[in-house]
Amino acid sequence: MIRMRAWTPANRISEDRAGSRTAARSGSAPASVPLGSGRRAAACLALALAAVLLASCWDKTELNELAIVTMVGLDEDPDTGRKTIYYQVVNPLMAVTSRGTAGGDQAPVYTYEVSGRSYGEIRASLYRILPRKLFIAYYRAVVVSERMARRDLRDKVNLIQIQPQGRASVPVLIAREPMDKVMYTLTPLEMYPGESVSLRLSLLKDESLLVGKRIAVRDLVERMERSESVVLPMLETVGEAPSPEFSRMTGTVDVRNSNMQITGGAVIRDYRMTGTLDNHLLIAYNLLKGNKGWFIRQFHVDGKPITLTGRLVRIERSLGDAPRILINIDVALQFAIEQMPRTEKEVHKLEREVAAQLEEEMREVCRQGRKLGLTLPNIRNLEDVRVKVTARLEHISGINQTF
Repeated sequence: MIRMRAWTPANRISEDRAGSRTAARSGSAPASVPLGSGRRAAACLALALAAVLLASCWDKTELNELAIVTMVGLDEDPDTGRKTIYYQVVNPLMAVTSRGTAGGDQAPVYTYEVSGRSYGEIRASLYRILPRKLFIAYYRAVVVSERMARRDLRDKVNLIQIQPQGRASVPVLIAREPMDKVMYTLTPLEMYPGESVSLRLSLLKDESLLVGKRIAVRDLVERMERSESVVLPMLETVGEAPSPEFSRMTGTVDVRNSNMQITGGAVIRDYRMTGTLDNHLLIAYNLLKGNKGWFIRQFHVDGKPITLTGRLVRIERSLGDAPRILINIDVALQFAIEQMPRTEKEVHKLEREVAAQLEEEMREVCRQGRKLGLTLPNIRNLEDVRVKVTARLEHISGINQTF
């Protein structure tokens, strides 16, 4: 007689246990796979597949194969149309020499000058004199000659933007002097001239109002496409041309003869330089733009000079009865250096005369702006601008008193 019974998981477990005991008694190996072996196999397979996707350094470039550029100079001869690019390349021996000691007798940078009829020709002939692969993703400033800026900047800006390693965030400066003199001048304190120029621009934005906040390559393009103007800082050397010692040894750099300074501003409109603004007009222009950095100016009160530190507190724009734009500017003044007002009447007189002098300088900016094509944010026609300045003396201190 055949008996039928239902198969259940409990029956399967009991059968497996019975079979395992029988196999153990007979000395044969169990037929079941040990628990966890499947998970380990799956993990190994996943790691093997991930290893295939790992990137390798098949296109790596060693550091000693690169020519790291810290500053770029652009120039063009208006008569022949011949173009020149200056590359300031970091000297690798300046940090560590072959003996493992600092190379104090080495120049921190080497400047390579390459000329050609086009930028393509310049790039093709660059490696005739440069023994390393050019690396331009690190440079800190672009310097353009004044004669090139007065002619056209469109092609030069496009050259920077279309390069894969080009940096549209670097500031643009205009050289007052010949490019070879600017690009072959070393700077004290900071090892690389490009780094020195970049740091000074950051300080001048906040501590003197001599530099605007948007002077990078991309800002220049944006302003030009909007038919607006931009004022770029101007760069010039200090003293006479550096002697050969300055190009060979950094330890003998004389600040009076081997340095660069940023002074004045170049007005750019439609990719061309139309004129310049001096330092006093630069402060007035940046106040009209609403920049809130500190500035230091010497004013004349009762025919006597007095140096004050000031900052913009508030600026308001409104439309008058006629089609005119009214700009009201409040300026806070501090620290009277040469002399100190003694009475409340003298304080009010100082505030009125300082405000009047600032108003006159801002009107001069508007007058020159009409000729140079200068614009203000959301204001294209400077003839319609009327300025009113209010100065307030917050804190004063004599030259013999602590601030």
